[in-house]
Order: sequence, then structure tokens, then C-alpha cells
Amino acid sequence: GDEPVTMQLALAVVRTLYSNMKRYLRGPLEVIYSRLYLAVLEDRSTSEAIKEVVLEGLLDLTSLPSFLPDLYANYDCSLASPNLFERTVKFVCKHSFPVSGVFSNSQTAALHVVAAALTSIETCCSSSSSSSSPAAHNDEGVRESERLQRVKLRKRRYTAAADMFNRDPRKGLEMLKEAGLIHTPRDTAIFLKVGQGLDKRVVGDFVGEREENNQAVLKEYAELFHWAGDSVLEALRGFLEAFMLPGEAQKIERITDNFAKAYYKQDRSEIFNSEDAVHILTFSIIMLNTDQHSPNVKKRMTVEDFIRNVRGTNENKTTKKPEDFPRAYLEAIFKSIGEREIKLKDDGGSPSSAGPMQPS
Repeated sequence: GDEPVTMQLALAVVRTLYSNMKRYLRGPLEVIYSRLYLAVLEDRSTSEAIKEVVLEGLLDLTSLPSFLPDLYANYDCSLASPNLFERTVKFVCKHSFPVSGVFSNSQTAALHVVAAALTSIETCCSSSSSSSSPAAHNDEGVRESERLQRVKLRKRRYTAAADMFNRDPRKGLEMLKEAGLIHTPRDTAIFLKVGQGLDKRVVGDFVGEREENNQAVLKEYAELFHWAGDSVLEALRGFLEAFMLPGEAQKIERITDNFAKAYYKQDRSEIFNSEDAVHILTFSIIMLNTDQHSPNVKKRMTVEDFIRNVRGTNENKTTKKPEDFPRAYLEAIFKSIGEREIKLKDDGGSPSSAGPMQPS
């Protein structure tokens, strides 16, 4: 059919975007490359024709001298991103080996990508060791190389600790302490935010515990999110995508309380009179979400029911008089929840794949 042609056009657009706008596309490129290239190639159900087209497109990308170095430096050496370079090399090396002794077109294309990768590595090594470059440029290159090595080592230790954390949070954090990677609750919060492969359920249970250290980490964790300009619903959606909300009511209470405090500090809408008002509305949104999407609920809440439930809860701290949230604000929340559920269960598997924040 037209699928290979459509894929060719899509890949050509990606190459053009990268060639002309790569400095602005670091975040979007991670998503595009993961889903349009790697996910398609790694899917066993992908047809041979599509694989060939994608590998030819990948070869086209790797022919750009900066592509593979950028892939490694921007993603494999970033704590908050998946190892795109490593995944790419692993796939093409494995796929380029002929199982039956005869090369298919896609296997030949994969072999060409391997050759292009080796050429790119050789070029990088040659340029970094070239004596014809100015001394200052060499020093800058050495410093950057050493920085990437440090980040990559830290990322490997994060990954090993994440695997242990999923089985035993205490032991996982102990690994990081012994490696000198965490010293404070904020360090631990950053690990929970950007660590690759962390089980979202374990993260949610950990930050919801009542122990003093867990609560200190939860406070720092909530403050790592940036919500300037976001409505409370948009902020809550982003927050609850990062981990799995526990089922225990007391843990939910602690987590939503810290969310409310962090959100209130950043909120500039002047809708909320206090942290308590944010907390009450947040809890009400979670209840509304369950009401609107649980198959066990027979009679669902109406918009009037929702507005009535939070009436007078936005207390004015100066006058001590109860106030209502703007009706239009609540109606927008109700409509959004009805159209798009906040996923409180991880349908795609427990381990998280990435965190949006890169620690400095």
C-alpha cells in the first residue's frame, strides 16, 4: 500500500527539521526519534518493507556528521533521557546479522547504519586528537568530554540504584549514598524525578510514607515541578503522570497536601486564597475523576454536584469569610475530567521512562 511512501515522507521531514532546527528540537526529537524510528524498528510486527524504509531513513540521518554525537551527548549522557544512541546501536548490530545466511534488504540497510556509526565515531576520535586545532579549542573539547563521562557514569549508577530501589527502596538509596550521589532530601527527590526505570508504584508508595525523611523528600519532589501559568488541573495531571498515586487514603492526603503547597507558591492566577483551598479542590478533582470514570459508579456526579461539593471552601484569610471558586473555572475542570481521565493506574507498565527536568 501507501504505508512505505508515507513513512518515507515523514522521515524526510524529520531529517529536514533536524538539519535546520536541531538546537530547538531537543525535547521533541527525543519523542519523535523514540516513536517513529526505534519503536517501529523494535516492534516484531513491523513489516520488512517498513523496516527497510525506516533503516534507510536512519542511514540518511546518520550521514549527517553531528547526528550520532548529538544523540549520545544529548540523551545517553542526560540523566533525564533514555539511551537513544545505545538502543540504536544495539538494534542495528543485532538486526544486521543474517539469521538464515542471506541478507534481506533491511539487514543490509542496518549494516550500512553500523558502518556509518563506526565512521562517525572514528571522525570524532580523529578530530579530538588532531594537533592542528588551537590549544584552547582542544582544552574545551577535553573538558566537555570529561563532563560527558562524569554524567554517563552517574547515569549508570542511577540506573543500577533504580533497579535496586524497585526491589528495596532503602537499599537503592543506600547505593546512591555510598556512591556520593545523594546527600540531602532534594538529591533523593531529583533521583526519583529523573531516574530511568523507576517503578512508579514504588515511587508513589515511598513519597506517601509518613516517616520524616520520606516527607522531606516529598516536599522537595513536589517543588521540582514547574507549573507557572498552568491551571490546577493541568498541574495535577503532570504531577500524577510522574508516579502512581497509592490507594491508601492517608498517603493520598500527604501527597496532595504537598502538591497544593508547591502549586500555591507558583500560582499567579489569584483564584486561590490559600494552600488549603488548593488542597481541597485537588482532592475534589481526584474524587471527581474516580466518579466520572469508575465502572463501579452507577449514578455519576453532575457539574452542579461538583460545584456544590466545593462551595465556600476558598476561604478568604483576611476576612475569614467563605468564598466560592469561579464557576467557569470549575465547569472547565468538570468538562476536562469528563473528556480525559487522569490515569491513576499505569496501563503501560510500572517503570517510568523519563523525567522532564534535568538537574543542574
